[in-house]
Amino acid sequence: MKKNINKTESLDEQCIICGSWSNLIISAKIREKNHNVLKCEDCGFVFLSNYEELDYSNNYKSLVFSEGMSREDQIIMRSETLQRFNQIVSDLCLARTKNVKILEIGAGGGASIYSLRELIPNLKIDCVELNDHDRDYINKAFDVCSYRSIDDLNKKYDIIFGHHVFEHFLDPVNMLNKLATVSTTNTQIYFSFPNFNDFYNATLNNKERRKYLEFNYHLAHPYYYTKETFTKLVNKSSWEIEAFNTIQDYSIVNYFNWYINGKRSKNIADGTIVNDNISELNKSFIELVEKTGFGNNISVILKKR
Repeated sequence: MKKNINKTESLDEQCIICGSWSNLIISAKIREKNHNVLKCEDCGFVFLSNYEELDYSNNYKSLVFSEGMSREDQIIMRSETLQRFNQIVSDLCLARTKNVKILEIGAGGGASIYSLRELIPNLKIDCVELNDHDRDYINKAFDVCSYRSIDDLNKKYDIIFGHHVFEHFLDPVNMLNKLATVSTTNTQIYFSFPNFNDFYNATLNNKERRKYLEFNYHLAHPYYYTKETFTKLVNKSSWEIEAFNTIQDYSIVNYFNWYINGKRSKNIADGTIVNDNISELNKSFIELVEKTGFGNNISVILKKR
């Protein structure tokens, strides 16, 4: 079938959600280099043009805070930024039997394991982690069973979760269907990942918004989800949404860095943690953002159809 095209359209790339070939180029720059970012004209899905999958076995570093910090200190600091997400995972686990079987997808250096064991001591967790160095580390540091691929798993799990991993999946529907093969009929999946339709995108002026988006677009993330596009994608799988919210973990200080200076806080921790002098102001900011559904993270629980 011949495709109708115009000068802003990508000729050879199909939207994975609706199948359309009609895409607008919404940015010609990402964090690392000049590169086209496309938006499907039919369903609004945003994705990188001509995406080449990264080699996560070696190239992608899951912890980037400060070269002067030990790995253990990095894990502790990262675990603090994951507390709200892991509280949700903890609540899902505690609602089950004592023998709940838990799987983390994309365990990185073990920050979530550390955080969850603060909430549920001696919690047993299996992990899938592509990065060889991280996998070796968490095996030794946390005494877990870790695997390189879902294909290597030989049991079924009650709770499956992953923080900031879903946006890395090159074939997310296939991944969801793979997770169904290691699930029971009552399994719940929890994912947290970036919300493209966040408060910054909605409220920054054009110049700072462009800088913000050019920073957010980067080689590790082929896809950028909103509530609407994620819902359409899940509907193509064997799962359905049980609960959907957004969580704002970046602080009001980070927001004003973008609003005034057009750049982020120095690192992840600086962007999420504030001092006591403005903690109440920051709390009000986060409550407002989340109430309006513009949190910078999508927080979603899935269940089997």
